[in-house]
Amino acid sequence: MKRLVSLILFFILLPLFYSSSLADENLEKIGKYKKIIKQINYNLPAVVFVRNELYGQVYTFKPVLNKSALEKLKNDVIGMYSVILPKKFLLSEEFKKILYQYSIISIFNNPKTYIYNTNEKVETYVSMSSFGSGIIINPDGYILTTTNIINPKDEDVKNAIVKDVLRKEFADEITNDFEEFWKVSLSEDEKLAFQVIVAQYLYSSSINLNLKKQIKVRLVNEDRMGYLVKQSDNLSLIKVNEAKLPSSILGNQRIDGDSEIFVLGFGISGMIETKLLLQLMEIYSAKPTVHFAGKFNECQNSLADGSPIFNPQGELISIIKNKLPVNSSEILSFLGNVKNYQDETNLIYKKAIDYYFDGDYNRALTEFENLKKNSPFYNVDMFIKNCYEKL
Repeated sequence: MKRLVSLILFFILLPLFYSSSLADENLEKIGKYKKIIKQINYNLPAVVFVRNELYGQVYTFKPVLNKSALEKLKNDVIGMYSVILPKKFLLSEEFKKILYQYSIISIFNNPKTYIYNTNEKVETYVSMSSFGSGIIINPDGYILTTTNIINPKDEDVKNAIVKDVLRKEFADEITNDFEEFWKVSLSEDEKLAFQVIVAQYLYSSSINLNLKKQIKVRLVNEDRMGYLVKQSDNLSLIKVNEAKLPSSILGNQRIDGDSEIFVLGFGISGMIETKLLLQLMEIYSAKPTVHFAGKFNECQNSLADGSPIFNPQGELISIIKNKLPVNSSEILSFLGNVKNYQDETNLIYKKAIDYYFDGDYNRALTEFENLKKNSPFYNVDMFIKNCYEKL
């Protein structure tokens, strides 16, 4: 019982103490749990940022405000209230405000009545990315991730384009026409409502996607081109043309809600404009961190797609898709003949980590510096810095 309480306490405290390269002073706080922290550090270099760039032309027809429908709405409402309200009030600014706000609600509830497509074809260039995490499972460059990152559904792409590109472009003109019709200046909230209205309209309209795709993987601080090797409904296997990469070893363990785990990956996932994505990558420095260490059912709502899940022994046992784990048996079956292994470089890295955590900084420094020179895909700068500070 005492051991169980201690382990639970560790998993509660770990997110507070952990950073991508753990500082020595923090080790004193977590003492006997060094073994699990070492497992985290063993696996960190194998976690990569994966993105699928989508770029090209999007074709749609320009939507405009249906002023005739709006005029009819205005006259119908005035006609309905003219029998019970004095004419002076019907002509007042107060009643006009009621009228135009009511018309916004009407457009919101039925955008197809008050917005229509012209015959003017609009061509828009878009550059977007679907993105998440991946895990290297073979030193020769095989990377496991989820299919929704590599091959997002057309509906998801369309929704992202509407949300991030098209809605404001079209909404501004429709908002201006609405203001001109009513001779008013809308508030910022009312203008935002028109963006939502136009998005609703565009979601139900025909949008032709003519996009090219390009897979990229970030290894340390540089992007590499990747290509698709294999794909299922849940999983995708991609490859980069590199060797001696850090990799993780697969275990065979089914996850339930009470499984004790740690999760490595990036804090952002989904689909977004490439320009904004690159800004986010700068903020996150494109370095994976420990999202969570504890029980799976306590953390699943905050996990990014493609994030690998490990057991306390450091074995890869799952990968996240839509906040749920893909079973290790499915992963093993999916990989088929693709060998999952670690080469001599992985073992040298592990040996360097062992020296470091055992306080043998001379040997650790030698191994880390050799790795930095001969295996650039291991980010060991922080370890080297800490070794020099300890010596």
